[in-house]
Amino acid sequence: MASERTQCVWSSCFPTRWFGFIASDEWCSQDAEASSAGRLLCIMKSPVQVDVQKNENVRLQQCLTTLKTEKTMLHQQIISMQHKVEEIEEEIGSERICRSSTEMTQPVIQDSPRMKNEDGIKVDPRSTFDYYGACYDVSSDGKIRECRRLTVNSAEPMPIETEWFKGHIMVMHKPPGPDGTPFRYLDYLGSKRRRWEMRWQGRFKKEVPSDLRFGLEVDNDPPELGFATRTLVRILFKVASRLAEARGSHLYCNYGSQRHSDHGATYFMFPLQSADTVLEHDLDDPTIPAICTNENLKGTVPIKHKFRTDKVYTFCYYSMYCDFVTWDIRNVFGVSGTCLKSMLGPQPFRIALKDPVRNEYYMNMLLAHRTLTREWAAHFESQDQEELQREHSVASFYSAVSGNESPSASNAHTIAHHGITVEQHVLVDDDVQAI
Repeated sequence: MASERTQCVWSSCFPTRWFGFIASDEWCSQDAEASSAGRLLCIMKSPVQVDVQKNENVRLQQCLTTLKTEKTMLHQQIISMQHKVEEIEEEIGSERICRSSTEMTQPVIQDSPRMKNEDGIKVDPRSTFDYYGACYDVSSDGKIRECRRLTVNSAEPMPIETEWFKGHIMVMHKPPGPDGTPFRYLDYLGSKRRRWEMRWQGRFKKEVPSDLRFGLEVDNDPPELGFATRTLVRILFKVASRLAEARGSHLYCNYGSQRHSDHGATYFMFPLQSADTVLEHDLDDPTIPAICTNENLKGTVPIKHKFRTDKVYTFCYYSMYCDFVTWDIRNVFGVSGTCLKSMLGPQPFRIALKDPVRNEYYMNMLLAHRTLTREWAAHFESQDQEELQREHSVASFYSAVSGNESPSASNAHTIAHHGITVEQHVLVDDDVQAI
């Protein structure tokens, strides 16, 4: 009995090819006396059965490998098709933008551009902000006038006044070219990752509503976006919302929604209290700071702060996330380099301070860029073409109204459409304050 049990144990520990001679029912028995567990059953397979099972396993493994290969190929085909769909959608979106550029309500410039000199010395226009874009004060009546054009990086602020606010404003912006390029505010802005900073200072002339907002507006509907651009916009909204929430603020946005109750404007706005810098001084306080300075102005107020008419306020707003020289998004992973035109269309946008309930503008600054339309490009280029200044202004008006090109405009457009390359740097901001 012990001999039979030993043979059964050996047969279960080694392949049946070695001990095929014991694979019979005669060698299998039970030993109830030797084990309280009961019965030990030894079932052995013949070499033929083992080979059949092994072949079946090999066949199944080959099928599994084939299926994995086909799955990988299908996944690659799906990705390729998605890329093609995105390219087609982007092409369709570009065509819509081109078609809609003449359909949009284009701004009419009221007078001719002025010659730009820095401290009386003529400079290369491509080294200044004015060659690429412009900032206009349109607070009074919404019209674009060269006499209300804000000189970027100026040594003196520009006065602004509306029915509700009186003060002055300035904008500093890093110039075209690599970081470190000399300009008036290099000592202050050069070491920072922000691309630009807007400062305005003054007092409120009437009682200030609690829900005063500051941000961006466009007058025309943004273009229909393709899949890729919609994804980029969603990323930007998430970044802006999280930054606002981190500061106890809130992003107000109606992009892509019905705008019947928003006075016809698409907006991205924040409470004025959440500006990057808010300083409050008495009217006769001698320590009221100058805003055209290389000094860093710091100060904040609570989100529920009540603005008063008997105080002087200084506001600063800055960003590293967009560049108005290159007109694109910066320093947002996966989105950097995206042109603002692809999201907002070929139209200027306005940086506004307003009461959203009454639709009253306390401040309204329009920003335009040479890439928006050929008329805008010709307008900025004409700063060094004195003999064509008036022709360009007329051409802009004619094209905006009729959607066609006048003969004088055709001549103006052939002057030069230079491909300007501006070095871009991907940076990480350590003063995450604003969008």
